[in-house]
Amino acid sequence: YLDAISLLMSFPEIEKHLVLALQEGSEALGNEICWTLTYISAGPPAFLHRLLPFHLVELMLEKLSTATEEVSLVPLLRTFGNICADGADAIPRVFTTSPHTPAALDRIGQCLQSNRRMLQKDG
Repeated sequence: YLDAISLLMSFPEIEKHLVLALQEGSEALGNEICWTLTYISAGPPAFLHRLLPFHLVELMLEKLSTATEEVSLVPLLRTFGNICADGADAIPRVFTTSPHTPAALDRIGQCLQSNRRMLQKDG
């Protein structure tokens, strides 16, 4: 998958377009964008760091707090987990200033307690 992600990330300003599509598109499009972001954020850290200036962390918190479809939560959780695992510098600032933090954390807690296999913690 790294070859495909490397090719995608070679397009000029692709990170801006991905974040914009996630922000302004439908939930179905957002689901597909989130799956793409899952693979990008699991790849080389440089790819993820190219996305962060476009307020990806805050957008992920917003999407987590407002997602209405269970199927959308999986790529959101995976992408957000990859961002947190990277230790991105933006995370503490955004967590303390985003109005979406309480609802996003509540949603993450609900998923961790869920009996639904697709929402349970891996491992």
